[in-house]
Amino acid sequence: MRTETRDERYTKKASTAIKLPVSVAIVNFQDKLNVGLVVRAAACFGATYVHVIGSLPIYADLKYASCGTCDYVTLIKHSHPRDFLKWVRDNGAMLYAAELHESAVSIWDVEYKLDEHTVFVVGNESLGVPTDIILNSKVIEIPMPGPGFCLNTSQVANILLFDYLSKTRGNKNV
Repeated sequence: MRTETRDERYTKKASTAIKLPVSVAIVNFQDKLNVGLVVRAAACFGATYVHVIGSLPIYADLKYASCGTCDYVTLIKHSHPRDFLKWVRDNGAMLYAAELHESAVSIWDVEYKLDEHTVFVVGNESLGVPTDIILNSKVIEIPMPGPGFCLNTSQVANILLFDYLSKTRGNKNV
């Protein structure tokens, strides 16, 4: 039987948690649950930031949707994709957009570097990643051999973060 609350367990683990040079950017999400699930994945996988391009749910909704993990990830709000792209340039980050696009390379073929900040962009649930972000990104796709071809945005963020962690875990700090 657990004797600690979820917040107490998070706070306890936060003292030994590792922050990795990886972030997720979300673009104009329509569903606050999807925002919360991406924030939760970012907190679980040790992401440094979640970039929110567009609107951000109110704190109470975000806390509920992220199961309280929003307090353990730094959220950076950008009003427009151009503001986000300026942040990426100013911080020397490597940008990857997850999108079904003719220029996309398979996630299996992507290698990440721990000496540069990696940012994964997950697009809007209906419209995907904006063109100006695609033009400034390495576009990656997640192979899907089944009849479906499109995952939920929060699921994509989970896969990208897990792939990053699995490919960089040889680092003694991970």
